[in-house]
This record gives sequence, C-alpha cells and structure tokens, in this order.
Amino acid sequence: MITPLIPKSLAPWIRALGSCFIVASAHAGDVPHVVSSGTPHDMLYAVSLEDSHGIAVGDAGLVMVSNDGGSTWSRQGARPTDLALLSVARKSGRCLAGGQSGLILVAPDCTAWHKADSGTEERIFSVDMNRKHLAYAAGAFGTLLRSEDGGKAWTSIEIPWDQVLGDIAEPHLYAVKVLDSGDALVAGEFGLMLRIDPQGQWTVLHKGKRSLFNLVTTADGVIFAVGQEGVILKSEDRGTHWRELESGTAAILTSVWADDRRDIVVGGVNTLLSSRDGGATWHMPPSALVRRNWQLDLAASEGAGERPRIISVGSGGKVMTFTP
Repeated sequence: MITPLIPKSLAPWIRALGSCFIVASAHAGDVPHVVSSGTPHDMLYAVSLEDSHGIAVGDAGLVMVSNDGGSTWSRQGARPTDLALLSVARKSGRCLAGGQSGLILVAPDCTAWHKADSGTEERIFSVDMNRKHLAYAAGAFGTLLRSEDGGKAWTSIEIPWDQVLGDIAEPHLYAVKVLDSGDALVAGEFGLMLRIDPQGQWTVLHKGKRSLFNLVTTADGVIFAVGQEGVILKSEDRGTHWRELESGTAAILTSVWADDRRDIVVGGVNTLLSSRDGGATWHMPPSALVRRNWQLDLAASEGAGERPRIISVGSGGKVMTFTP
C-alpha cells in the first residue's frame, strides 16, 4: 500500500485510516484511470472546474491546470508559494486558493497569483465564492472570513462558539460553500453545519460527534455532507432536517459531488463511492487504484446530454477520471 506523506499541520484533518467495502452494486460504473501523476510524495488537496477549465492545488504551492475539461493537466509555471495550498475555487474566470499560515491567494485571471491580507495565521481549509464575487474562507480554530470583492479584502466573522457548542472549544471549519443567494454553508468539527445569511447572521443546521470534511448542495436545495467514520448526511429541505445515509464504510470521507439527477460521488481515504439513486445504494468500483490512493477532492466535467465525468485529486499528485 502507498502511504502518502501528510504535513503535520494537517493532522487535525486526517486522524486515522478507515476501510471501505461495497454496500450495493447499484450500477456498473466506469473504472477510474489516471490522467496525471506526480511523485509518490506529492499531494493534491483540492480541485475546481468551470466549463472546460480546471485548477488543482496541493503541497508546497503546487498548481495544476487543465483547459480541456480535465482530460490533460500541466503544472502552472512557477509555484506562487512554498506553503501547502489546501483549497481552491474557480468562478467566472477568477480563482481563490487557501492554505497554511492563513495564506489566501487571488488570481483575477486564474494565472497571476497575488497574496491577500487574510488577517489570520490559522490554516485555511476551504475557500469558495459565487458569481457576484462574494467569497468565504474557513479554517482552523473557528476561523471564518468574508470578502465582497472576490478575495482582495477580508473581514472576520466572529461566531460565539460557546453558544453554538455549549463549550469553549473553537472548532476547525473544514468546508464552506457560497450560494448565489448570498448564503454560505459551513461545516466542521462536532458534526457542525452552519448557515450564514447575507447579513452575517448565523443559524445552526446540524451538530453531532463526527467531523464533517466536505459538503455540496444542489439547485433544488438538497445538501450532502461527508466526514469521519464514513458518515454521509443528507437534507432535502435546505438543511432544516437531516438523516444519515448507510454508507457501509468506516473510511474517512473528504469529498462529495452531487447533481440534480440524483447522482452522487463520495471520495476519501482509499475510497470512492457512487450512487445513482440519491444515496439509497452505493457502488465502489472494483479498482486497486482506488484502494491504494486517497481521493481528497472531486469536481465534474459535463457535456450536453452526457453523464458527468468525475475528476478526482489526491495522493501521489494523481488526477483520476471516471464516469459513475
């Protein structure tokens, strides 16, 4: 088994390895294959696709780009930083990336990167923005930042965590999604899911015991969140009520993608699950490649009338594609 090296700074994010098995062979999907690969010690943490353009980021400022919907990838010139980049978002031709030591990079053209003043030295685990250039960044020890100019200037959102959790703990916030409505969804430790409205007011949508590492929302208001010990949560009413789906795995789940056709793909440590029925049944491709690698983030490239092609990034600097 390949055991990728993880920076010590990410220890709170990945705590232990789990195992995964097939729950139900609901469909026969494509077998994942590698379209790009780095060294055994490389790691890609995040990927974002917009139309035919893709961007992925990882250890020591590694930036990979694609201009053909994820079919081929290349390194984007000189690295903009020596720090690990843990998250990336591309929207309307603009890119944001977040990483260690409070680093936030902005590229108005997704090419020339500039460092923004984040006002924090905490790790930035997740960044996202909408088409109106409203951006959020979420990170360690309750770090939550907001920008209204696409990431050039940031302000801190102070959440009274003692009220939220009934404890003085400041939870790591691992995922944020910014909706076109101006709302933001934030997920993190203690099964935490928050909604932040355009005025900055927060609402607790979910709390629990297992950390949530990623989330996705569909156009019709369905939300999926994934995390520790194989947890997959689903809400069909924009976060008011939640139920846990039977994943059949104890693996650490770090990524999730879904569309309005009830297709869902979940990735994680030595794990890749897909469902075509809204999460009622799951299929894991019979692939040694999946079992030996970490699928840390997912994106999708879609063509008219075609099933989505999933792009997965992770250990070994690998970029894999498959059709679920």
